[in-house]
Amino acid sequence: MHRPSLAEALVCLQAGFRLFFMRFEAALVFGETPADFWKSFWCAAIMAPLYFFFYIDLEPVADTVQPDPMRLFMGEGIGYVLQWVYWPLAAAYLARLLGKQDRFIRYIAAYNWSQIVPTCLILPIIFLSGTLGLETISVTASFGILAWSMVFRFRLARAVLGVDRMPALLMTMGDQFLGFTILAMAQSVILGGS
Repeated sequence: MHRPSLAEALVCLQAGFRLFFMRFEAALVFGETPADFWKSFWCAAIMAPLYFFFYIDLEPVADTVQPDPMRLFMGEGIGYVLQWVYWPLAAAYLARLLGKQDRFIRYIAAYNWSQIVPTCLILPIIFLSGTLGLETISVTASFGILAWSMVFRFRLARAVLGVDRMPALLMTMGDQFLGFTILAMAQSVILGGS
């Protein structure tokens, strides 16, 4: 798999931040080659330490349940990988179905590099809610980030993939549904199917 240089990664991360705040001209930073596609998955490697530090070490699965460490590792580890691959697989099919294959690579590169923003926003909220007991603030902030992320993904599909409103809406809802399904399956593995 192609690895971006440090300079490339910094440019892509900056473009991802700009994209998440609806500056879609930043998508022009991302190329349209298979190498550009694969390089965008390095964002998962960049985010993994942050994700695992905050999410596994600091978030209790439930107030009274202490999961088996192996189940926790399997559930979160496999869930993390699936969170990064499910949408590119689904979007490849949808892009072909909608006649947008020529825009698919740039779309996925933009999608992947922009995922660091909501993660960087939500993980500290999870940490603060668990350590300071700010559950109400955490739920409200998490909902706001989720809503913004959905609007962002809708607009990203429109601007970068070039699809109409209804396909963009269906893609956004499908992406969210698949993401929640994977999270639910990971939690089931962690809790032992209970």
